[in-house]
Amino acid sequence: MSEFRIGYVSSIDYENGLCEVHYPDRDDTVTEKVPFISNREYRMPEVEDLVAVLHPGDSPEDAVVLGTIWNVKIKPAEGKKGIYRKEYSNKNGEAYRKFDADAKELTDKVKGKKILEAESLEIKVGGATVTVGKSGAVTINSPAGITIKAAGTMELSASTITASAGTVNITGGGGDVVVSGKSLVNHTHKDSLSGDTTPPV
Repeated sequence: MSEFRIGYVSSIDYENGLCEVHYPDRDDTVTEKVPFISNREYRMPEVEDLVAVLHPGDSPEDAVVLGTIWNVKIKPAEGKKGIYRKEYSNKNGEAYRKFDADAKELTDKVKGKKILEAESLEIKVGGATVTVGKSGAVTINSPAGITIKAAGTMELSASTITASAGTVNITGGGGDVVVSGKSLVNHTHKDSLSGDTTPPV
């Protein structure tokens, strides 16, 4: 006979995705190690978490944990209408994804490093596209301007750098451009009498 029960997690088998559940209202009985409904998603509770359990048979091992339940100990991190939030940690705010339906805003947050691994990647925002190909080549296409600003040093390093535009403006308070060992700032030429000219000013 199927039965629905509420209990507390008493121990966890992290490797196999199982836990034991303690029922204070049933003479402090404890289940065998029973599985969570997973849908191939791994997230284990903590000991003392309140959980809902389905017992489809009479045997203690015939049970499955349906999930955790909001209670006095565990409350929503941000409970309000229009908010859809998934915590990726048992501690609120450590790592989560949130969608605010009113603001039409999706937020991913983690207190630490975020790693994205893919064979290729394409990001589209408005009419702009950033593509990272399988070879590692990066392409940025924008129907508007592209601005790069840095408070510190910006370095460009490549086997070949090609710049093409209707107008090219380069402004600097100092420095030099050297191509094939020739300095733009300090280079000189031979005049008609085979003498050296002065550097450009």
